[in-house]
Formats: sequence, structure tokens, C-alpha cells
Amino acid sequence: MAVPRRIIAIGGSAGALDPLIEILAKVSPNLDMAYFVVIHFPSNRTSILPALLNRTTRLRAVYAEDGEKIERGHVYVARSDRHLIVNDGRVGVINGPKENASRPSIDVLFRSVAQAAGRRAMGVVLSGLLDDGTAGLLSIAKQGGRTVAQDPDEALFAEMPRNAIITGKAGSVLSASAIATYLEEIGNAPDTRLNGAVGKNARPDLDTNGMPDDEPFGAPSPFVCPECQGTLWQLRDDTLERYRCRVGHAYSEQTLWEQKSESLEAALWAAARALKEQADLSERIAENARSQSKNFLAKRFEQKHRAAQEAEATVRDVLLGL
Repeated sequence: MAVPRRIIAIGGSAGALDPLIEILAKVSPNLDMAYFVVIHFPSNRTSILPALLNRTTRLRAVYAEDGEKIERGHVYVARSDRHLIVNDGRVGVINGPKENASRPSIDVLFRSVAQAAGRRAMGVVLSGLLDDGTAGLLSIAKQGGRTVAQDPDEALFAEMPRNAIITGKAGSVLSASAIATYLEEIGNAPDTRLNGAVGKNARPDLDTNGMPDDEPFGAPSPFVCPECQGTLWQLRDDTLERYRCRVGHAYSEQTLWEQKSESLEAALWAAARALKEQADLSERIAENARSQSKNFLAKRFEQKHRAAQEAEATVRDVLLGL
């Protein structure tokens, strides 16, 4: 069975469910397309998205199975805590390093679709936070595919589509309803460039997180990976700055900032806890020393108690200002 003429990759996060349903409910199951969907979801919970799409659309929605054939009219939904990719003309489900602190990652899906489908690929970024998907849209555009962002004025959370737009990676900016119409138009329009099936091509094989095996590292940065503490290498792709460690964890600038902010807050809370413990212990030692008339020792630890209290208060002030 030939792989569908077009591979449609759709990604989103917070607020993406409603526009996703609206889009897929309006497209015909007869279009020669297959749909791959990554919606950020807590890794410790199971999504009911396939069942929901089967009730609300005319398409066949399933959880992606590694190695299965790609069929027209099917929606392949990323599994919890697994990357979804297209590789060698088949569905891929992999446990690769997180990208943009997410697994599944929209960028990983989009990049694999760009490599596997080329001009047959289309990437759609829906409502969500931060910028997962922006770098992936660039990969699709570079291979001649189409790129779309949901209209930020319509999106419940505009940050994700807006980032794709302001970086110039979205070729079209459309409402959810207009995205469905666009899919119908390109699905029914003849395009001689799309003859033939999607299959393995001359582009690099995919690494464990959907990166080309031979992607060169850039310059080492002064930052370490929030996930594994390895050195982060700075990669520049067109106008996008990204960071990647040797084992494959990758971050956009914005996501790296968010991850570093979380690490900083955690470190400050740990410091506040340690200082409070030091203050309490110093106070206890001072009290015991006084009860034994060891006045010099008591005075010494009273000073340590006050110093730890002051330091803890300073750290808490910093935390309140984050």
C-alpha cells in the first residue's frame, strides 16, 4: 500500500484540543493524507485523545505503534512520554531524549516529517505555551513543505503560534476553520510534484530523538543541560538559536531560560531550607551551652543563629522577586 501523498503534522499544547477537533472534524476521510498529532500532556497520565477524535471526526484515530504502516485517513496520536516520528515511510515511536523539556516533542515530529516527506509535508502549530514546533516548522519549510500557525487572536494560549509567526517560520496564519478548508483545498488540488509514495530518501537517518545522525555540533556554550548536566552546544539554524547536549537533550533559547529559571528557584528553596536548618541547629546549640554555663560557646552560636536567619530572609526576598 502506498504511503499517502501528504503527511500532516499537527502540534500544540495548552488550549490545542478544541482547534484540533475542529480541524479534523471538518476534513474529509477521502483525502490522500495521514495525520500525526503531538499534544503536550503530563507523562504520568493517559490521554483519551484517540477515542475523542473517533467520536468527533470521520477519521480513524489511533495511538501510534512503532513500525506500523502509514494509512490515509488515519490520525496517529503520540503516546505519553514517547516521541512520535516518521521514518523510512513508517510510524516511529521512540524513547529518545526530551526536546524543549517535552517528550513527545513537536519539533522532533516536525523534523522527522520534513526529512521523510519533503514537499509532501505540512506542519501546523496550534495553541500552546513557549515555542516547541518553531524549529520544526523551519525544517519543513527548508524541505519545501507547507507551514501553518493558528491565528494567535483565536488561540486560547497564543504564545506557541505567535513564536512561530514572529520568527517567520509560519507560511500561513489561519483560524482553525480556515486550516481545515486549506487542508481540503490542497488535498483535492492536483500537484505533479507529489507523485509517488513517501519513503526512505537520501537524507540522514534519524537519531534517537529525531535528529539527523550527522548533525554537527556548534560551539560549546557556558551553559549545562538542565536534564543531565552535560555541556550544551550552541546551534544556529537560520535565525533560530538552539542548544543541544551530547546525549540529545535539546532546547530553544526560551525553553532553556524557563528550565534554568526552574532550576534556580529549586536551588534557592534548597538554600532557604538549609539556612533555616542551620539557624535552628545554632539556636539549639546556644540554648544547650547556656544551660551548662558555657557562655562563650552560647554567644558564638547565637551569632551564627542570627546570621543564618538574616541569610534565609535574604534568599526568601529573592524568591519573592522571581
